Amino acid sequence: MDYLAGALEVLGVLLIGNFCRSGFLICLGCNALWIIVACQSGVHGLIPVSLAMACVNTRNYLHWKHHRAME
Repeated sequence: MDYLAGALEVLGVLLIGNFCRSGFLICLGCNALWIIVACQSGVHGLIPVSLAMACVNTRNYLHWKHHRAME
């Protein structure tokens, strides 16, 4: 599952770089996958990082949506 999360994370960032809003949603899904990976593998330090990144992705999604509407 970690390979899937990693691959989708790269895809999400690539889409964001191409100004595709769905990239943020893919990254949010990856954050959930990383939390599952962290719980299954016992790497509990990854959980707060994934939660923080989910907050950052949500904030950026909302900010980007608002900024694009102003153009």
